[in-house]
Amino acid sequence: MISRYNSSLRKLILMQENIQATKDHCAFCYQTLDAKLRGQKLPEFPKELKDHKVPIFVTWLLNGDLRGCIGTFEPEKLSKLLGKYSLISALNDDRFDPI
Repeated sequence: MISRYNSSLRKLILMQENIQATKDHCAFCYQTLDAKLRGQKLPEFPKELKDHKVPIFVTWLLNGDLRGCIGTFEPEKLSKLLGKYSLISALNDDRFDPI
């Protein structure tokens, strides 16, 4: 189900201190969405990732076109925000149908 969207997540923007999203951050977003769509338990934030306190926006693209982008300017720990905003961006961006 999620495999057709594997190329859609292009950016995860973490805005503070030039923190860059990694492949592991993006993988966590995919895993979270995949679990949600399959009705499974959502994954926990990976312990190997640093739990920065940052504003965050999760952007999904499909074939290079914007598919969803939701976030917050209010700094919070990634463990609290990343899964939450990956789902909101994919499923609740009012500009698009849910994935």
